Parts: sequence; C-alpha cells; structure tokens
Amino acid sequence: MTLEMKSLANLVYSREFEELNRMFKKFNPLKVLRMDSHEIRHS
Repeated sequence: MTLEMKSLANLVYSREFEELNRMFKKFNPLKVLRMDSHEIRHS
C-alpha cells in the first residue's frame, strides 16, 4: 500500500470523519423541497 493510500485509509476510518459523515447524512426536508437557501419572509 502506498503512502497516499494509507493516508486516505486513515482519514476514512478516523472518528472525526465518521462524525462528519453522520452529520451530512441526516435527512433535511427543506433541502428536498429546495427551500434550504430561500430567505425567511416575514408577514
């Protein structure tokens, strides 16, 4: 295994990377509706 492959493997199996991966896999209904970047409108 090359040094680059070892570095990548260390990243993928790190605790911080697992936490980030978990965080980004959360379902976001606003993103599905494409409303995640809209401004909040006050009535």
